[in-house]
Amino acid sequence: MNEHLRGAFAVVLAASLYGALSPLVRLSYEGGATFADVTLAQLGVGALFLWVFGPRRYPWQVPGGIRAVVPYVLLGIVGVAGVTLLYTSALRWIPASQGLILLFQYLWIGLLLDVAFGKARWDLRKLAAAASVLGGAAIALEVWNFRPESGQLMGVVLGLFSALGYAVFLFGLSRRGDFVDVWTRGRVLITTGFLTALPILLVFFPEEVFATPLDVRNVTLLLFQGVAGQVFPPLLMAYGAPRVGATLTTLLSATELPAGTLLAIVLVGEPVGTCGWVGVAMILLGVFFSVWESAALPNASLIEDGGTGSEGKE
Repeated sequence: MNEHLRGAFAVVLAASLYGALSPLVRLSYEGGATFADVTLAQLGVGALFLWVFGPRRYPWQVPGGIRAVVPYVLLGIVGVAGVTLLYTSALRWIPASQGLILLFQYLWIGLLLDVAFGKARWDLRKLAAAASVLGGAAIALEVWNFRPESGQLMGVVLGLFSALGYAVFLFGLSRRGDFVDVWTRGRVLITTGFLTALPILLVFFPEEVFATPLDVRNVTLLLFQGVAGQVFPPLLMAYGAPRVGATLTTLLSATELPAGTLLAIVLVGEPVGTCGWVGVAMILLGVFFSVWESAALPNASLIEDGGTGSEGKE
């Protein structure tokens, strides 16, 4: 297996683990876990794993010192703590498959940010991508059957805000250099997220933080979420993305949506009808539209060996 295929496998595995997180959160809720349990387990276990098993290097030892990691502290507050709090809260109100649909709205929000604050310009391709993602979400959520009194409105609002936070997070990461290694980035992001979320939960959800102890099955499930959701995906992405390039990373990362939807059906037993799958297909089409121009370039090929130049870095 060549470098490109190994990189592609790593990206797909990372995306699938991200997709599995939503149905696993729903399973935890059904097993008696609270919002605080899920949030603290994901961030706390993730941070602990990165500090214990990662290389013995501290954030201030990277090139640039503390100043180099300060932006990652800010991104940890918004993109890790903010998104985790909003998204895990949204999943209390809506099914996992719908949560994934809402989270994927980061695609068109990210396009808006890139146009507003980056160097991108609107064109037909970006408009098609945004329309496809928005239309797919409307169909998958069956907005014509929307019932605000069911609590769905709260879940949709929280889900959209989590998509906004995720788009800001990705936009911020894309503006940073690569001189901070992936272990340091992960430690700073996840630890900041944990230290931000903990006081919020202690102040607003103290009864959930100090709730009745969970059974072994749920504790195991929460531990798995922390490792599979916060540790391995970033490391796999850091390995795979440079080997396949930005375009294929975007396309392959979209496997998070169908993988998460399938796992929501298998693990949680959520019903996903024709509208749900049509919406998923439209969102995936929007992903393709968003990278259409780059996908036409020769160096976007998965099989060609000269595409990314990553071999020379080995």
